[in-house]
Amino acid sequence: MTLTRIINVLLCALIAGGGAGILLFLRSVRRELARIDKSFDKIITRTDIAEMPERLDAEGNIHLSHATHVRYDREALERSRAQFSVAYANYVTGGQLISLLPLLGIFGTVLGLILSSGTSDISQMVAGLGTAMWTTLLGLIFSIALKAYDAVYIGRAVNLIDARFADADAIITRQVLQNEMRMARKAADRNA
Repeated sequence: MTLTRIINVLLCALIAGGGAGILLFLRSVRRELARIDKSFDKIITRTDIAEMPERLDAEGNIHLSHATHVRYDREALERSRAQFSVAYANYVTGGQLISLLPLLGIFGTVLGLILSSGTSDISQMVAGLGTAMWTTLLGLIFSIALKAYDAVYIGRAVNLIDARFADADAIITRQVLQNEMRMARKAADRNA
């Protein structure tokens, strides 16, 4: 076995092992995100549905409407947000690790080209080039598959959880403003 072939086999093993390691890492991130998503059920402390007065739509139809009032345990929400920050950092790290796989493949190809260029035997040079191309192919296959897994499963979960935090923040802000307005009205009534 030539030096070129040995180096490329080692790089292919590194790419395959690294890809498998990244997949395991991303799966642990996905499990953590699923756990954080489920924690939202425990964070909601109360949900009230209040009937609102009837209203007419543009066609003159009468509708009963209702408003949903949700209360969050703010401490639990902040604990979940801290856990989400760690999971998000791991998610970003996984994405950065994925980008190394095609670079390792290209490194193997370039190294194979350099090592096979020193020979005058065309058949040895072609065999070295063929072996070198396997590293790029393997790096691309693993990075494409892992990036698809990342986008479909993990990226989607990150976006959905982020939206749930944004909704919770909007509800809490609205509730704080309503309480402040209620207190201001009471103070104004006492002073009047």
